[in-house]
Amino acid sequence: MSEETASEIENSFWANLKGIKLPKNATIDVKSAKNAKTVPTPNYNTEKLLSSLYDSRDGLIDLFKEAGIESKFASSLTSNINKLGACIQQVGGEVEAFDPFAHISALRPPNLMKNAKRIIENTKEAYSLGSISDFDTEDEGRTIKLTFNGQSGNIKYSATGKISTSKTWTGNEVLEYIYTPGEGRLSVKAMDDNGEWVDKSANYKIAWDLFEGDANDLEGKASETLEIKEEDIILGRNNKEQMIDDFPISQK
Repeated sequence: MSEETASEIENSFWANLKGIKLPKNATIDVKSAKNAKTVPTPNYNTEKLLSSLYDSRDGLIDLFKEAGIESKFASSLTSNINKLGACIQQVGGEVEAFDPFAHISALRPPNLMKNAKRIIENTKEAYSLGSISDFDTEDEGRTIKLTFNGQSGNIKYSATGKISTSKTWTGNEVLEYIYTPGEGRLSVKAMDDNGEWVDKSANYKIAWDLFEGDANDLEGKASETLEIKEEDIILGRNNKEQMIDDFPISQK
């Protein structure tokens, strides 16, 4: 690229930044500006200029991610990203030096469905206040549904929860429901480096429905239901036997 072409590109870039209005036929003499001892007070909105510079830099970083570090454009993109970073610093903004390797990866994104199922298994293994039932996943693994069953004193309860992530599951999370009359709390936790469970609920969308009942009443209803089912089975068996007895059997 010739020096003249590079100068034209740089002039065009500055002229098109949002918030900057140059007079007609105005040009920017980059060499003179660099060699000048005194620089006139810039007639532009610093906040808008910084916003445009940040947006331009982020756009180039996105292009770099898409092109890859082995692309023939990688070196040019890296150079221009760093130039924009220098411009941001010169007008009072803060920016870290661009590290190409920090914006690429040879790793696949996590498998949402696989991690969601792992979380269900983690929960079934770790939960100590009752049992887990009716567990399932939705939205290609972004949402986990399950029911916590337990008893507190004479109250039996079941809390059916729905937990969703807008990003991803890491696979080391555990779901926890702690009962209190009429409410309780469903949360997402993960183990930290000290081996302690830490609440991570703020990163997820959580909702649950609580069903409660007196343990003695529920046991009575369960027994009645069981008796009816057994009676139905006996009646069904008798009817079937009667049908077999009435069915004419041909003899050879």
